[in-house]
Parts: sequence; structure tokens; C-alpha cells
Amino acid sequence: MRQFLLLLLAGCLGATNILAEPIVLDQGTPVSLLSVQHQTDETVLIALGELAFKNKSLLDASNSFGLHMSCDACHPDGGTTQSLFVEGLSGKPGTIDITNRAMTLYEDGSFNPVNIPSIFGARHTEPYARSGKFSTLREFTRFVVVDEFGGLAPGDLTLDALVAYERSLNFLDNRWIDDKGALVAGTPSAARRGETIFNEPFPSQPGLTCATCHNPETSFVDGNTRSVGTGVTVDTPTLRDLTISAPYMHDGRFDSLLEVVEHFDKYYELNLSNGQKDDLVSYLKVVGGGELPKFSKSSHVHLDTVFVLLNRTLRASDWALGKMVIAQVLIELNVARDQANPPSREIIDRVFSDISRIDAYNKVENYTAALAILDNLSKVIVR
Repeated sequence: MRQFLLLLLAGCLGATNILAEPIVLDQGTPVSLLSVQHQTDETVLIALGELAFKNKSLLDASNSFGLHMSCDACHPDGGTTQSLFVEGLSGKPGTIDITNRAMTLYEDGSFNPVNIPSIFGARHTEPYARSGKFSTLREFTRFVVVDEFGGLAPGDLTLDALVAYERSLNFLDNRWIDDKGALVAGTPSAARRGETIFNEPFPSQPGLTCATCHNPETSFVDGNTRSVGTGVTVDTPTLRDLTISAPYMHDGRFDSLLEVVEHFDKYYELNLSNGQKDDLVSYLKVVGGGELPKFSKSSHVHLDTVFVLLNRTLRASDWALGKMVIAQVLIELNVARDQANPPSREIIDRVFSDISRIDAYNKVENYTAALAILDNLSKVIVR
């Protein structure tokens, strides 16, 4: 009924017209639940969080309007996209108007796309939201799902899992800065000159430096909100991972770091020469650079992981997350069955059959019956 009402509302407001226009969505790496064997509850939560993060059903209202977006569409693998573009919602690739009726029930009546930030290192960059009004990732994550995108309120386990996944995401590996954000030996000389400028007092405001707001020792944030000549007051963003987070500023108005430097040069009356601007850009590229760590997931299928993940979700009475787990596990089991030889194939067939039965009970929230089947199945798959 709720889905029907949302579709009716979308039709009345004309939101579905957006679907006739160009849409470019992004995505990270596919979820692979059964390639991991878990030793701690924390890794279980992270796996469940990644699944929910990449599942389109989490943002219920987005699916109702036909955009079929997951959190991963804007934040592939927890980072950020420079390619996402929806005609009528995006001003340029990498931006989106999250207060449009096609995205949320809370339409503000204005076309105001914002840039899409990275979530890498989020555990170091509180407070959250551009306004900085959320002190915890849990508060902010629930707000995004329920209020920003109009999704159904996630269960406690889903919310715990999403937060665990978000907190597990690290900044890009950056060999040019130490653990206090200072440049290390061997850094290019232009960046070193830029670091000096970054720490120099502003001519018009001697008590202020770039490092005042973007403190290198605290992941280049200060936990405050400020007005910097863009028409809004925003939470100080980190300078880490700048090389993957264009376009810049809260609304994505600038495509290059040089444009950003020129804006602040003018706003704070820094009177930088062209050479100094170039050095400052070099510094920003160094502290904002880095590489993603390379991980390779095992091709081995751990059937005991089926029990671990389903046991966690069913005992938490989280039918929505249980549905996500079941759907993904069945996909992976189908692939494994095609590649397996007897007797492994027979075991996989048994697991597949029992999980299908568990699915039927999960849908009606009969967790006692679902767990009874899972407990019997555990005798076959848990070693």
C-alpha cells in the first residue's frame, strides 16, 4: 500500500518524468558474502553492513520512484562517485539534488544539487552532515535512510551493521603524510612550500590559518561549521582523499583545486601570487592523494558463513536484513553449485533448499520456525 501511495504521489508531482532523461549510476565491487569466514562479531557486522549499503531495497523511496539507487550508487565501496549523473537532479557529474521530490518526500522547491562526499575515514570526521548537526554516525545514518531518502526505518541490527561498515572504511593509503598529517621526508618541494603557506597566518586575520580549520593532526577537520563565502554555513570537510572527490565545495561549483584556492585567496584576502597558488595546490594534491589498498577475496565458498549470517539476522528479528542475506546467499550458492562436483553439489542443494524454506518463514516473521530449520542445517555445514 505504501509503495502504491508513493507511486501515485510521484505521478501527481511529475517526478517520474525524470526517468525519461539520461541517468548514469555508479557502483562498487559486487558483494561476496560466502568468500569470508568470520572469527569475530565485528567482521559479521561489517559484512552485513556492506550488504545493506549496496542493496537497493534499503532506500525504499528511491526504488518507489524507479531510480533504483543504493547507498553504493553515490558512494561506491564507501568512497564517492565522479560519474553519477541524473538529468534534472544533477548539476554536473558527481552532484545530486537530494531535496528533490524524486529523491525524498521532503521537497524544498529549489534546484540545489550538492557534491557527493566520500565516506572514507568517516570515523575520524565527526560531526556529520553538512550542517554538522549529528554527533554520531548512527544518528546520521538513520537520518539519511529515513528522512533524506524516505526509506523504511532500518532495524537495530541493520543500523548497527551499516555503522560498522562505515567505520571500517579507511582513508586512501597515503605514503606522503605521517600519522599527524605532516609531510614526510622526500615529499616534492612544491608541496613543502605549499605546506608552509597552509600554516601561515592570514594577512587580514592573523589569528587564522588554513590549518586552523583543516587541522592536520585531526584528519584535517576541526569539528566546527563555518561560512566561507558560498552562501551557506557548512561543517569543515576533511582534505584527505581530495583527488577522488571532485567537484569541490558543498555544491560542487569548482572542478579543480586551483579554483578552490583562488576562491579562498579572494575571500580571505590572502594576496597569493600565482606561484604560491600552484604550491598550495601541490600540497593539497599530496595530502589529498593516495591509493586504495588492494584486497583479493577468496574464491572458496564457506558454507558455515551461511549459518553465521542468518543466525545473526534471524535472532535479531530483522526480516529486511534477513531477506537481503537470503537473496545474496542464494545467488552465490547457485554459482557454487554450477562449479561443484558431487558430493559437494548435494550438500549445496540441501543448503539451497533449507534456505528457501527459511525465506518463507522470514517473510512472515516466524523466526522460531526459521531458526529451527537453520539449527538443523548447521549440523551439515558448520565444522
